[in-house]
Amino acid sequence: MVEFDKNDLRVKIEKNYAIIESLDKMKNILLRDQEIISNGIQNISKATTTLKGLSEENGKSETEMLIPIGGGAFIPISTERPKKVILKIGAGVSIEKDLDQAISALEERSKDLENGLSEVLKKILDIEEKENLAIGQLNELKEMLES
Repeated sequence: MVEFDKNDLRVKIEKNYAIIESLDKMKNILLRDQEIISNGIQNISKATTTLKGLSEENGKSETEMLIPIGGGAFIPISTERPKKVILKIGAGVSIEKDLDQAISALEERSKDLENGLSEVLKKILDIEEKENLAIGQLNELKEMLES
């Protein structure tokens, strides 16, 4: 009878290890999602700041810009202050908007990403809580097996 109980405990321990491993994999996927979403928010913030700067250049017909050409190199240019912006909306489709509309659209995208980030963070906390419970149960099972 004691041998059966020890075998039963070993099976439960193995199941707990599998649960912990599965939760850890899910958490790692969500952490990658968190990083991708955070990078998206930063990129949108940079674009929004740039467009706001352009829209505040009242009375100026020209503006100076640095155009990235890769490898950390930039070309300085003077150009007519842009009145329109082309925004990607998905599936290879882009639309033209004026500066204020583009700023509003980017701010809306940022809010959507922030909401998504909040959901991802909640899921990470939920998984960590389940992981901690499973680790506690695993430790209890190990103690029972050793006694």
